[in-house]
Amino acid sequence: MPGRMDGLLDTVRGLPRDSGTRIVILVRSAKEADIVATFLSGMGYPTTSMHGDRQHSLREEAFNDFKSGRFPIITSTEI
Repeated sequence: MPGRMDGLLDTVRGLPRDSGTRIVILVRSAKEADIVATFLSGMGYPTTSMHGDRQHSLREEAFNDFKSGRFPIITSTEI
């Protein structure tokens, strides 16, 4: 996955970081959603994750944080 993370980081770096920009990253598993969110957050890009392994209230919180722009990047599985 390291090569994919580098490519993802290059893509995210190339996007505008204004208040209106939102990025949705779809992944295959809950674990991958959390790994990617943690990686991007560690690189200075506020990111949250949403997947079926999280409680409904936490999924709602993540989505609301994404919509409000608090976390303009969200990683998600098909839920």
